Amino acid sequence: MIQRYHNEPVGLRVTPEPGDYLKLHDRILPDGSEQITVGRGESWSVLACKEVYGKASKAVQASGAKSAVFDLSAAAELGRDGLLAAAEGICGGAYQMKYTLSDQWEPEFACYASGEGWQEQDLQLGWTLAESILRTRSLVNRPANLLTPERLATALTEQCAGLPVETQCYDRGTLHELGLEAFLAVGDSSGHSPVLAVLRYTGAPDSAERLGLVGKGVTVDSGGYNLKSSGSMAGIKGDVIGSLSGKTIEVFNADAEGRLILADGLTWAIRKEGCTRLVDAATLTGAICAMLGYVATGVMASDDGWYATLERAAAHSGERFWRMPDFPEYEKLIRGDLGDVRNTSRDGCGAITAGLFLRHFTEGLPWLHLDIAGTADNKGYVWEHQVPGATGTAVSTLFHLACGLAEIKEEAK
Repeated sequence: MIQRYHNEPVGLRVTPEPGDYLKLHDRILPDGSEQITVGRGESWSVLACKEVYGKASKAVQASGAKSAVFDLSAAAELGRDGLLAAAEGICGGAYQMKYTLSDQWEPEFACYASGEGWQEQDLQLGWTLAESILRTRSLVNRPANLLTPERLATALTEQCAGLPVETQCYDRGTLHELGLEAFLAVGDSSGHSPVLAVLRYTGAPDSAERLGLVGKGVTVDSGGYNLKSSGSMAGIKGDVIGSLSGKTIEVFNADAEGRLILADGLTWAIRKEGCTRLVDAATLTGAICAMLGYVATGVMASDDGWYATLERAAAHSGERFWRMPDFPEYEKLIRGDLGDVRNTSRDGCGAITAGLFLRHFTEGLPWLHLDIAGTADNKGYVWEHQVPGATGTAVSTLFHLACGLAEIKEEAK
């Protein structure tokens, strides 16, 4: 945990200052202490704040210092968003891959906070949010033999211990009884039993709104085994499977399996949990990387107002999103011949048609699909507040999205 600075002896003092963006300077102060400064650049934003404190945190770690005090005055200029960004930068920049095998997530050096204009509760909230982001990184980075579906469900349950969150895990037999055919078309192919983990938080029990967050939870992706090349699979006839929604799905590519899990997950959120607004987030397509590279998450949205709420959340988090088109002509690419819908496109537009496939299972509710395949893992550009490997992308934005939904409900009263 980071603590307010009270003149404790520290190894390094960190201060953002005007100057070339992300340029580091190391100097000795008159009192003999060592200071690192990082250039803020010309545009001071939430993302820039994350980057500056991330760059500084990496410098502290590289120096071998046992402690550092971070001047948060610059972060405070951006209000609470700046404090949350600084916390993510400090923790995210110092994250190490080895943490995935332990409960470690904070920097190995002691952290102190100085400066003016910030509130203690904002900084502590930022530290808690940073913990959620980094624990997400660790789960994604964990080797597959140490993170089977059962172990993932256990990890999620354990992380909810002591919180007002109800957890319930459904095993293979129960899922068969309940009719999650699309989910099980994928899960039954593994020697490890599939699990549906449900986490329920009822923060506003009198509200008519209920937000459903859906992920696929695939712990090892074999890449999809096809008996022939992908282009030749249709020639041996695709499978037709059912789903919890009652819709039938033609399967033409075994590597487009994540959307089958999400289809039943969305239906579960609606019919079993009573959700009124939906968000799914998944590393769904390679096509989104071709479209947006590794710096923005692709979005499919069924509701302009709900997408606007996401945009406001992204402004708070500093993460980047881009809305994909959903013109009716694209629907023809996934129209089924023997089933209601195909799991892959007839001809291109892979990221768009993957999103449209999922829309078939949203029952007309406000819905956002986040394709994080390009942003969930640092294969391309590595931000200063991140390190190679899993990024924990969208966690911060989803936090702000949930806060934004609460604000919408307050305004509606």
